[in-house]
Amino acid sequence: MLKNILIMNDRLVYLNKDFAYSFKNENALIEILKLTNKEMEERAFYDENMVIDMLTIKSICRKYKESNLFLALTFDDSIDPKNDRYKKAVDNLLQATLDYIKETNSEEKLNNPNNLVKKSLTVVDDLMSFLPPKISIIGYDQTGKTNIAKLVLEGKVPEKYIETTGLETYEGKLFDFPLLIWEISDDVGEDLWSKYIKASDALVVVLDSTMENAKETKNMIEKTAKDLPHAELLIVANKQDKEDALIIEQMEKTLGYKVFPFSANKEENAKLIQEQVAKLIELKSEHLDYSTESYVVNRND
Repeated sequence: MLKNILIMNDRLVYLNKDFAYSFKNENALIEILKLTNKEMEERAFYDENMVIDMLTIKSICRKYKESNLFLALTFDDSIDPKNDRYKKAVDNLLQATLDYIKETNSEEKLNNPNNLVKKSLTVVDDLMSFLPPKISIIGYDQTGKTNIAKLVLEGKVPEKYIETTGLETYEGKLFDFPLLIWEISDDVGEDLWSKYIKASDALVVVLDSTMENAKETKNMIEKTAKDLPHAELLIVANKQDKEDALIIEQMEKTLGYKVFPFSANKEENAKLIQEQVAKLIELKSEHLDYSTESYVVNRND
C-alpha cells in the first residue's frame, strides 16, 4: 500500500502527498526523509535506489545528481525497485516533476505540493495501484458479509441474498484509493481459512447481533489473534435494526472488544461503513473526518 510520495531538493518540497498514515506523529516521516536526502548527498549516493526499512513501512529513496531532486516512495510492504512497471512509473513521475519545475516560474507555486499532484494524477494513480491494501471480511453464514463488501466498494446493497461459499474477491476504490476485499466463508476449513487471512492488512468481523453468534465469533476472533496478531479489527454488529438484536453493551462484554453497531440492508448507511473501513487501514482523504468516533480495534494497545 502506497503511504506517501515525497519529491524535494535542498530548498523546496515539490510534492509531499500522504495517502495513509505512516506514523502516529504526522511529521515524523518527512523529517526522517529530509535527513536521508542530506545523508545521501553527503555520501554521494546518486542515481541508485536505497530502501529504508522503518518499523512497518519501507521507503524507496533516490537522489538524482543532475537535477538534485530527491524522490521517496513509502509503502507498507516490499516493492522491487527493479520491477519494470515500477521503474516506468517513477521515471514518468520524475519527468512530470521536471516539466512542472521548468514551466512554473513562481517559487511559491513550486512549493505548493497540491499543484504537482494535479499535474501528475495519472502517474500517481499508477503508483497507488501497487500493493493495494487487502481487507478480509470474515464471519459466519448469513451475517451480512456480502452486503458490507458491496456497501464499502459500491455503496449498494445486493438485490437478493448471495450465499458465499469458500472465497469471494472484490476490487474497487474507497475514497479514490484502490482496495482489495476478500470475503471468506467459515466453511473453507481451518487450514485454508488461516492461509486466506494471513496476507490481510486488516480484518472486518461481521456478527448478526445474536448472543449465540457473539459467542461463536469470539472464538473466531481468538483464532485471528494467532494468525494475524498485529492486524487491526473492525467488529461489525450487523442487523441492529431487528427488534430482537442484542444490545451493543452485551456484545462488547461477551467479545471483550469495541463493536460497531450497523445495519447493512440500507444503502444510506454506506458512508458510515466506508468511513470506518477507511480508518481501519488509516487512509488520509479530504472526504474522511477523523474527529468522528472510530470503532477500530488495535489489539496492540
